[in-house]
Amino acid sequence: MKSLLTIFALLFTLQSFAQEDYTLITEEDGIEVYAKIGREKWLDKESSKILLIWVKNTTDQDVIYEVGAEFFFKMALQETFPPQQFCVKSGSSKKGKLDGIYYKSCDLSNEQIMGDNFDYEVIFEVKEKGADCSSFLKE
Repeated sequence: MKSLLTIFALLFTLQSFAQEDYTLITEEDGIEVYAKIGREKWLDKESSKILLIWVKNTTDQDVIYEVGAEFFFKMALQETFPPQQFCVKSGSSKKGKLDGIYYKSCDLSNEQIMGDNFDYEVIFEVKEKGADCSSFLKE
């Protein structure tokens, strides 16, 4: 019984921590898009900073979407990440590095990314509602 309570507490803590610091970017027709700056290697505090994207589908249909990003420093565009297509099943989500929805700067340092002069824009567009994710292949 004690082991079961410990496992439940750990899962609850991990679930709470997993949603920490994400900012809602847009919400449209049951599709929610969140973003946050995180670490490329979760346990390494010195690893490269990356932009993590989380897409939640609260509808009853699979959805194909495109997501990309732009990084700005001192209000000047520094990097553009062209949109890539993904598919998210109804009632589920795609999240960050686990699902390949993240962006790593080649030009900006961690200090620049974490500073006040850094900003980003997430480019998001629903391409097809009612798609079939089981037949969707990301190239």
